[in-house]
Parts: sequence; structure tokens; C-alpha cells
Amino acid sequence: MNIQTISNTRDCSGKGVIGTGLNYCPFDLSDMSGSGQIHLYKRGFKHTETDFTKDYLQGLQQAGNLIVLKGVFSVESNSSENQVETSSGGIERLATEGKYKWTFTFTNGMEFNRALSYLQSYGRYDLALSDGYNEVHHASKSGNHGGFTIGQIQVNRYTGASGGTSAKSSISIQLTDTRQYDQEFAYISGDQLEDFSFAELDGINQINTTITNAPSSTGTSVQFNAVSSADKTTALSGLEVADVVVKVNGTAVTVSSLTEGTDGSYDATVPALATDDVVEVSLDGVIIKDGFLYQSYTDKVVVTA
Repeated sequence: MNIQTISNTRDCSGKGVIGTGLNYCPFDLSDMSGSGQIHLYKRGFKHTETDFTKDYLQGLQQAGNLIVLKGVFSVESNSSENQVETSSGGIERLATEGKYKWTFTFTNGMEFNRALSYLQSYGRYDLALSDGYNEVHHASKSGNHGGFTIGQIQVNRYTGASGGTSAKSSISIQLTDTRQYDQEFAYISGDQLEDFSFAELDGINQINTTITNAPSSTGTSVQFNAVSSADKTTALSGLEVADVVVKVNGTAVTVSSLTEGTDGSYDATVPALATDDVVEVSLDGVIIKDGFLYQSYTDKVVVTA
């Protein structure tokens, strides 16, 4: 309809009240404690009409459109109630609409807490919630599916273990539009997923790629280790040529072969190097190995004579 038709027009029929009957199969998320996940979508991202599979969701993670925070230990509601003002005649009227807000607590260690610290933001993400089996997200009036609009993500202080209490990290998330969660929600039941469950999703694992030899002039070997940045020992096995990027003076070069040794060690064969060349090694963006996602820091060395 054109703007002249819809301007100064409201629907006051109360039609949204339809749906209070109970002759249907009700849906609710289960307790998120223990198996819950937070799905943070890039602000404004909408799903396309494609098969909703694990490969599709991991592709969103690779593209930077989805962050998965797994292993919710507990959830606390900090939602505010509607604020009502009362006239001198005793008549109440809504003054301020309450907002949904939750605090999600994790017991995933200090490395996970460090990753959470980068999420501190306002207006950068949209939210979907999963209990590990089902997911609830936003569906707009136009039929676009994505996340609920987030305002503030507050990263709270890390608390160390004490007595019988484990160490914890937490974030608080507030939604800006209450109607999205109350009226414009959509859910995906785990019963409808054909090849995976939400519990199989995980975040991106950070890897250290550390050059271990001192490449010399005319040399063609660049040796490096690929291990977890969290414990510096868990090796990333099974890397192939396509998984690795070697740059010389800022330009990617052809890796003709990649030989795996022990404990996450690799030997990459590259074109002959020259003195003072700057050699960099990293994974090629976010890669998938054995169903898990990995990304790495970049290490660099200068070629010696």
C-alpha cells in the first residue's frame, strides 16, 4: 500500500489476542543451563531460503556472520517490568515498556573469557537462543528470519574459583525491541533438523601457527607448528595445502607440498627465498577439520643470508 493509505492509520482491533486457545502442541525452550547456546548474528543478517544444515551454519561462521557461544552454565533473567504512572485521579497508564535482558554464565576457562571480552558492544549483533536441541529467533513481518535486535552486550568481570564455587565468566544481553520476542518470534524444533543437532555446533578454535626453523636464502622449506593457543600443546592434525597460507613480503606464494610431522609440526615447500624476505604463515581463514572450526594467528620471520 502507498504511504497515503497507511499514514495516520492504526490497527486497534486487538487481533493479536487471537491464539489463546490450547488445541495445539505448545513450544518452549528447555532449560538452557548446561547445554544452551547463544547464537550471535552479524547485525542485520537474514537467512536465505537454503537448506538449514550444519554445513550452512558453519559456513556462516566462516564468513563472520555467526558466533556460537556454547556451554551456557546458567541463565539469569534481568528483564525490566513495564513502568506505570498514575494520574492525580488514580488512573494508571504505561509510561515505559520493559526490556528483555539476560545474564549468561559460562565455566569455559580464561581463554574463553578472553574471547568474550571482545564482544563488549552496542548494536553490533542480533540474538538467537538455543537449548542445544531447539532454537528461537526473530521472524520479521516480511518473512525474513534472523536474530532479535540486541542493544548492549555487557561483558562482566571474570570471577575465580573459591571453595565449592567454580570460576565463571558471563555476559549480559539486552534486547531493544520487546515486541520482537513477544510477537515476532520463530522457532526451529530439533525434530525438524535432518542431519545434525544444535548441540553439535561449536565456536571457532584459536590456533597458534609458529615458524620453527630459520629460513635461509635460496631455501624452500618453511617449518611450523600448529597447536591450540589455549594450552599450547593440543596439536591440529591433518592440515592440507589448501588449509595453509604462506606469504612472502605480503604476497601469498604457492605451497607445492605440506608434510606433517609429529605433535602438530609441518614442513611447507615454497619457491626459493631470498635474504631479508619476510615470511608469514597462517591458516587460510576459518577452516573446518573433523567437523570443528579453526582459525590462527599469523607468525612471521625474516630470511637470513
